Amino acid sequence: MKAAANSSNKFYPCIAVMVEFRAVDHIVTVVHNVNQHIPSSWPIQIFHGKENQYFIKNSTLAPLIASGKIFLTLME
Repeated sequence: MKAAANSSNKFYPCIAVMVEFRAVDHIVTVVHNVNQHIPSSWPIQIFHGKENQYFIKNSTLAPLIASGKIFLTLME
């Protein structure tokens, strides 16, 4: 199994991954729940589509995205 890498090519031995292309409200709750139950050293990578990009970036996840705890990967 390969470790995930973000756009800066930083590799993580452990990472939480979510794939969601829909703009559904519960994605925010799910990500916050995951964040509370994984080690603080684990980042969260969200693979998303154009449809939900604005929603995710402007949700309560924004501070975690800004801090680098969550990073987003647009899938087209």
